[in-house]
Amino acid sequence: MESLDISLLGNTDSENLKWRTGKWHKIPILTGFNTNEGAMFVPSTLSKSEQFSAFFRTLLPGLSDEDLTTLDEVYPDPVSHPTSKYLEERKGLAAQFKRVEQAYSHYAYIAPVRQTANFASEGPAPVYLYHFAANSSIKGGADHGDHLKFVTYNKEIRDISPTLNEVSGTMHAYWTSFVTTGNPNKMEGRWKDRPVWPKYVSGTGKTVLFGEGNDERAGLKNEGKAVQVIDDSWAREECEYWWKRTEKFEV
Repeated sequence: MESLDISLLGNTDSENLKWRTGKWHKIPILTGFNTNEGAMFVPSTLSKSEQFSAFFRTLLPGLSDEDLTTLDEVYPDPVSHPTSKYLEERKGLAAQFKRVEQAYSHYAYIAPVRQTANFASEGPAPVYLYHFAANSSIKGGADHGDHLKFVTYNKEIRDISPTLNEVSGTMHAYWTSFVTTGNPNKMEGRWKDRPVWPKYVSGTGKTVLFGEGNDERAGLKNEGKAVQVIDDSWAREECEYWWKRTEKFEV
């Protein structure tokens, strides 16, 4: 059975047309995202809200002034809104870093992945969505590509702690089962007691969340939770902002 992990693909206009007309390969899909996909790609020196807006004006010239005003509302400035969830409190990082990192993460990776899951789940083949959240560094968090050594069950990951061993072993079991059968649940293996990974349902989907609250790889001591099946609701408002403007910047 053919299968595909398209975690790193975005949706261009031509791809969106294929989705809307039903002209895509109807094969099982396992896809997902890391919490901090943008950490390695954005500057850590932006301190003012104007710099945040200028970053996206330069990156995405198709965004109108109205779009940028709405962007400022969707991602509240942590300087003028101290209760903003994008408040940056880590040493050595400027005030706008968490804000710009998350906005870029949603634009470049997380919104396209979710869009893929929503489109593809309308077809006959199953879709499985994940969210990887185990922090690998203080600055990068769960950065782009940080999940890869977990999926391959690398010794340097599983030896860090029992929790990360469980995260890695469970991910490895899901992925190997999916690669060989098109279903992450079918092959039991050594982690046969792992939660059943539900098929994604457009609009009301579930996701498997790995390593929420864990920062042991980053040198800290919070164990967090290894594996959870939860509603796919994290950063939905932000992703919807980008979905509504896809055709302004995807070519």
